[in-house]
Amino acid sequence: MPYQYTNRKKVTYSLYQNRTKTGKVRYYFSQKQSAGNPIEQLPEGYEVYENPNAVVFLRKKQAPVITCDEIALIEKGILKYCQLPRHTIDVKKNIIRVFIPDQDVDDLINLFRESSILSKPVNLDSLENMLTYSPVMQFVLEDKDERLFQAERYCYLGSTDDWIPIGFPGSLSKLAEKYLRHIGKDSYFELM
Repeated sequence: MPYQYTNRKKVTYSLYQNRTKTGKVRYYFSQKQSAGNPIEQLPEGYEVYENPNAVVFLRKKQAPVITCDEIALIEKGILKYCQLPRHTIDVKKNIIRVFIPDQDVDDLINLFRESSILSKPVNLDSLENMLTYSPVMQFVLEDKDERLFQAERYCYLGSTDDWIPIGFPGSLSKLAEKYLRHIGKDSYFELM
């Protein structure tokens, strides 16, 4: 029986391996039975990673750079300063990244309620499974000793489509208080 992982959307994946053309071992998750060899346990030095859109990967274990307290500070800040009930946080190496749904959840709920197709109440779990997420803000650890971060927002101009720094490096708590309140508001696009 292959190693299995169930993501946040309640989809179960099994772990397989095969060899590349150059003979290297490649691990991958699949929802269906695969032509590769099933793997019964996680390989040594690897971990399961689920991205904000619930896609599952196997990656080499990463030494933690960001602390649990720093992640919790951003989580609390999102709830306090911008009241986003639906969001996700992703941590990679020295970056804490905030994602929000691409869809307007309230509009989706109203659409389903008004639809003649559905005669029963909206199932919020099913609605959650339909959502996709995009990054909006990140905090990059610039100084490991002083724990100074640089806040950045995503720029959606067609010619740029990249992260742009906002303000100056500082403590995570001050940056969270100063910038998280702009997520989902017009003022977000004025941050430079």
